Amino acid sequence: MIRLLPVLLAVPSFAATISYTASTPGTFNGTPTNANTASTNWSQTLALPLFDSGLGTLTAVTLRLDGGVYGTARLESEDSSPASINYTLASQITASGISGLNVVVLPAANGVFNASSYDGTTDFGGTSGVTLSGLSNTAFSSTSSSLLAVLAAYTGGGTFNVSVNANGNSSSSGSGNVVSAFNTRAGALLTVTYDYDPLVPTPEPLSLAFVGAGLITVGLLRRK
Repeated sequence: MIRLLPVLLAVPSFAATISYTASTPGTFNGTPTNANTASTNWSQTLALPLFDSGLGTLTAVTLRLDGGVYGTARLESEDSSPASINYTLASQITASGISGLNVVVLPAANGVFNASSYDGTTDFGGTSGVTLSGLSNTAFSSTSSSLLAVLAAYTGGGTFNVSVNANGNSSSSGSGNVVSAFNTRAGALLTVTYDYDPLVPTPEPLSLAFVGAGLITVGLLRRK
């Protein structure tokens, strides 16, 4: 009697990722700079590739937004006594993807200026005022989804559009009479990452023949 033993054919399974990026003009590209960035408030549209289903089965999509704020703060205390002025150069940057996948970042540069009593001139200088240039900071945030409806929306040929908006949120505060002026600029970098299961190649006929031969060999060895 020939007894055929069950043979499990293990098919390797592994996840893969692929990412694409797009940026607003003059983006910081990971390094804070205000070169060519646009003054807030602005709105721009970025295009990113959809997931190619020929690569496999999409399992998750992630949108990451890197935002940078840059600019100048001008501060003056018109108080008769020394005062501390808190300042924040800030921007709110929002990326609105398709199928409700949205992400927001809030880059901000904070500080404190200790002013003397008012020197009589509102010139953002002297002892009661200051002009702070080259302020900058960056921030990032991301959002992901594995919902089937979202995965379907991000799968196909061509590209999808993301609306990116940057609003200025700069402010100052102090215990006395404070005069302030800000020049706020912002840039953004948007990245879409696709997690997917790659397609598993179909075994060639020759490979199947080898598997069959292996089954017969195992059976013969087990002959009683």
